[in-house]
Amino acid sequence: MVRKNFYKPAVFFAVLILMTLFANYSGAADLAEMQEMSTQVRTYRATYGAVWSTSEYIGKAEAIQTVNVCPEVSARIAKVHFKDGAFVKAGETLFTLNNSQYQATVNLRKAELSKAEANLSQAQKYLSRLKAADRRSVPASDMDTAESNVKQAQAEIAQAKASLQIAQIDLNNVKVKAPISGKIGRAQFTQGNYVTTGTVLAVINQIDPIRISFNLPDREYMNNKNLEGKAQIILADGNLYDGLGKKVNSSTGTLTTWLRFDNKNGVIFPGSLVRVLLSSPEEQMILIPQAAILSGSDSDYVYIVQNNKAVRRKIVSGVEKGNLKAVKSGLSANDYVIVDGIQSLSDGAAVQVIGQVDF
Repeated sequence: MVRKNFYKPAVFFAVLILMTLFANYSGAADLAEMQEMSTQVRTYRATYGAVWSTSEYIGKAEAIQTVNVCPEVSARIAKVHFKDGAFVKAGETLFTLNNSQYQATVNLRKAELSKAEANLSQAQKYLSRLKAADRRSVPASDMDTAESNVKQAQAEIAQAKASLQIAQIDLNNVKVKAPISGKIGRAQFTQGNYVTTGTVLAVINQIDPIRISFNLPDREYMNNKNLEGKAQIILADGNLYDGLGKKVNSSTGTLTTWLRFDNKNGVIFPGSLVRVLLSSPEEQMILIPQAAILSGSDSDYVYIVQNNKAVRRKIVSGVEKGNLKAVKSGLSANDYVIVDGIQSLSDGAAVQVIGQVDF
């Protein structure tokens, strides 16, 4: 009986030890299994930063000046001096008209001036002889006539000079020159055609500077009425141009706004469509890496870390700033946004943070 009582406590303690060892082993195995199932990620702490808020509009390039090239005299075109679509400078000869008629008119006016000068010389000599003679031998009427002839000859000279000047202007106008610098279109008439005064021979569009027009809703105009931010346009090749000025027409609910741009290289053509970027004054917004932002069917979203789990957050994203992007809503400062390891995440998935990402 004594031996039987001795074995009962021993067996009890042996079983208790085995149960404790098994429990410890099972807990360690579960922890190791949980760590193996967690996705390793790197995070970025959302912080505020200075950004420019940018709105985009569709604009159209317009020439500030458009001029019709017209002859001021009538004649046949002798020569066309430009190629269609070329850039021309103010004062450059574009057309030469036949000048034979106008050269003959100049020669005629010169002859008329010489004749008037000869008449004046004769009248002055006659008047001088009368004045040199004995006044008693010269009737007063003859003296009056002689003096009148001199004045008439002087008037004829002035008239002849004016006629010669007009004829010379007409002769000069057979050279049809560019009134402004710009891009010229197609020649409407070619060599051999007879053109008259006022006929449109070609059209020149000024392209430097050039004007971009776009419609700005009145509500947005109130937010940008001083255009304090930096206005830019983007062409098809991605080039940016800085705005130099503005003008607003407030006759409708949408305000037609004009921005003026330098165009020395002539890469912006009248009629071309461009993207207008209008930046508002600087403001503080939350910034996160662009690599952390995913696109869903209804909105953009990110994953943040909460209690070692990935939590999906819908966001409204804003403008880009280098590798970062502004977030208008959906995040708070100091949220830890997952950047690396987001490819296989789902909402509520266990995560293990193994480091931070710097940008």
